[in-house]
Amino acid sequence: MNRILLLFLSISSLAFGQIRESRKIIIINNTDTTILSTDTESMDSLIEINMKSMYGIGSEINQGTKDMRVEVFIDSVFNGMDRSVLIMEEPADTMRVKMGNKRIVVIEKEISGGKDNRKIIIDEDVTDRGRHNDDDWGDNNMYRDSDGIMYGGEHASWAGFGIGLNSFMNTNDQFASEADAPFLVLDYAKSLNFQFNVWEKRFPIYKEYVGVTTGLGFQWNRYGLEKNVDVLANADSIYALNNSTVNYSKNVLRSTYVQIPLLLEFNSNKDESKNWHLSLGVVGGVRIASSWKTKWEVDGKPLKARTKDDFNFNSLSANAYAQIGYGNVGIFVQYGLTNVFRADKGPELSPVSGGLIFNF
Repeated sequence: MNRILLLFLSISSLAFGQIRESRKIIIINNTDTTILSTDTESMDSLIEINMKSMYGIGSEINQGTKDMRVEVFIDSVFNGMDRSVLIMEEPADTMRVKMGNKRIVVIEKEISGGKDNRKIIIDEDVTDRGRHNDDDWGDNNMYRDSDGIMYGGEHASWAGFGIGLNSFMNTNDQFASEADAPFLVLDYAKSLNFQFNVWEKRFPIYKEYVGVTTGLGFQWNRYGLEKNVDVLANADSIYALNNSTVNYSKNVLRSTYVQIPLLLEFNSNKDESKNWHLSLGVVGGVRIASSWKTKWEVDGKPLKARTKDDFNFNSLSANAYAQIGYGNVGIFVQYGLTNVFRADKGPELSPVSGGLIFNF
C-alpha cells in the first residue's frame, strides 16, 4: 500500500505541479504595450478586467470611425518579432495569430458605419505540441463555433473514482456456478470492484465529438467467498479446504492492478456538463498485489489474518471496457479477455464487473 501511495503522489505531483506557476500577459493596444504578471488561478479574472477596460464596459464608449485590433498574448515572448505584424489597420475577418506552441487570446474590435462589432476569441491550447492547425480534425480539442468563438475541452471520461460489483463468467459465457468452482462461490455483497483512475489524456479525432483516450489508474478487486474455506495455493494450483474449527465472518480474496486504457470516445455536446458520452475499448493491467484476508471470533474476541501470496492470479489482465454517462457520472461494464487465474493453475474463469464511475 505504501508503494501505491508513493506512486500516486508522484503522478499527482507531475500532473498538478504546474498549477501555481506564474504567467506573463502582454497586451498590445494599437501602439501601446502593457506587460502584466500573474499566477494561473488569477489569470482569467485579470484578462477579464483588462478586456472590460479596453472596451470601456461599464462606461460610455467613445464611438469612432477608426478600426482597431487588440491582441492579448499569454505565455508569449516576442523574441524580436516585428510588432507591425501583429497590428491590423484595416478591417479583417477573425484571425488567429500563431506563435509557436504558446497560448493565444485574440480580442478583435471593428467599428464601421457607426456599428460597433466586438469579437473575443480565446484559444485555450496550452500544449507541448509543435504545430497548430485550423482544421476541425486533430486540432487538440480546439474548434470554432458559428460565432467564431474558440473553445477547448478535454471531454475524456476516464479519470475518476468507480465502484461496482465483481463476478465470474465460465467458458460458456455464463455466470459461474458452484459446479465451475466449488470453493469460489461468491458473496456478492462483499465482492466489490474499486477503481481510482488518476490521469487521462485525450487525442481528438473530430473536435470534442470523437477522440481516443488513454491514461493511468488502479483497480482493486475483492472476491467475497460464501463458503467457510481456507484458500491455499502452490506452484500447481489454487485450491481450498473446509474449515470446521472457526466460522469466518469475512473471507475475501483480493487483487490489485495498475491499469492503462485505450478507449474510443464519443461525445454529444461541446459543453461537458451537458454531454452524453460513450467510451469503448480495452483496459490492460499489471498485478501489483494480491492477498487472502479473513476475520472471525473466538470466545467473543475478534481475530483477523491476512496472507500475502499471488494465489496464481494472472500477472497481466486485459478487459473489454464500455462506459456510458452524462456529465461527470457514468455506468461502466468490463469483461475479462484474460482469465482470473493463470492457465492450468486454477478454475477457468473470466472476471466481469460493473458499476458507477464519477469522473474528475
